[in-house]
Amino acid sequence: MKKIVKTLASLAFIGTFAANLHAVDFGGLLKNDTKFSTPTFQYAGLNQVDSLVGWIKLPITKNGKIYFSAEADATFMYTTPNLSANMGTASFLANLSLCKVTMYNNVWNGILQLNLGRFSNSDSTGRAISQTLDGAQVTFSSNYVKAIVSAGYTGLTNARYDSIIESGTTTFKADPNAVYQPNSPYIVTGISAALPYLFANQTIGFEGYATFGVGGISGSNIGTNRFYATAMANGPIIQSLYYALSTTFGISGEGKVGNLSKFSITYYPPALNSSVSAEVLYASGNNGFLSPFTGFTRQTAYLAGNGDTEYSGIIKIGATGTIRPLEMLFINLGADVVLSCMDSFDYTGFQWHSQLDFQPFTDLKIGLSAQQFIGKDSSRNNMAFGLNVVFAF
Repeated sequence: MKKIVKTLASLAFIGTFAANLHAVDFGGLLKNDTKFSTPTFQYAGLNQVDSLVGWIKLPITKNGKIYFSAEADATFMYTTPNLSANMGTASFLANLSLCKVTMYNNVWNGILQLNLGRFSNSDSTGRAISQTLDGAQVTFSSNYVKAIVSAGYTGLTNARYDSIIESGTTTFKADPNAVYQPNSPYIVTGISAALPYLFANQTIGFEGYATFGVGGISGSNIGTNRFYATAMANGPIIQSLYYALSTTFGISGEGKVGNLSKFSITYYPPALNSSVSAEVLYASGNNGFLSPFTGFTRQTAYLAGNGDTEYSGIIKIGATGTIRPLEMLFINLGADVVLSCMDSFDYTGFQWHSQLDFQPFTDLKIGLSAQQFIGKDSSRNNMAFGLNVVFAF
């Protein structure tokens, strides 16, 4: 009897799959990223990245409220710090960035959605946690509230795509040449709630994240935990002028407290789909009762700095302008003054950055970029030029 039930269930699943096969949506991208850098203007380096990306979306039910989606890519990388010295290294990467079943329904005058599998998860600032997880995520969205609860495991994701800032006690060791490097093992949980248009079209939000070190196939982080709590607000000041404010407190396993705060103002002129914004970002160092802020996902604070710098012990004061003079043309220009506040407040350097995107067709985008960092310490000076081409099929 059990075999009959299993057979009927299998036939029902195959029938459902076949009935919805005509609604499968899939596609791909060919991506080329070429970047030349000139540290201290003494020599030129090259970073070449070529990727093939494929994605698929398959409805499981006829009404489309349950569906499966996935995205994967294969990447070739060639890097050399000095083209004339012929010191380049080549490597191949493979990644499954998305693989989930999504279920949603209209309830309580809103939309309730459940994601099961592999998905991307980020805190509201994007500076503390920006991580791929294997787990579950529940989202509820309405005109009055947006709430998200998530929990997932990092140990099976690819460390070469989502690199975690490690503690001093971790046993995780990454192979820089691995095609797929299982990540440092943590359980990441998060909860957030935002109240849009609470008063005068203002939005108030709060969120909390906790990361718990566990054991995994690539090492152990047992006993290493971190906690993050964020309060945020954003909304219009007057017509076409908006602000965004957030402050995040991070607590390490040793009980040390760090802070990451940012404030921005953005104005949208009535012409050419343009915008002008100014932002101040503070990531604490050893400042009074605060310790250096430590995020969870590794990121680079300097767009053109020579070497990686985390969002820790720095202050960035900058302005950015964007304009779209033609539907197919987008231009972004910006600059920042960077200060150090790790142990004392000191001038670090100045950086500017630019981006031009040209999209003559829906399926083709060509981008040109340039960045430069001019530091108080000239050994950190760097300038970079990039070419980015994306072709969709």
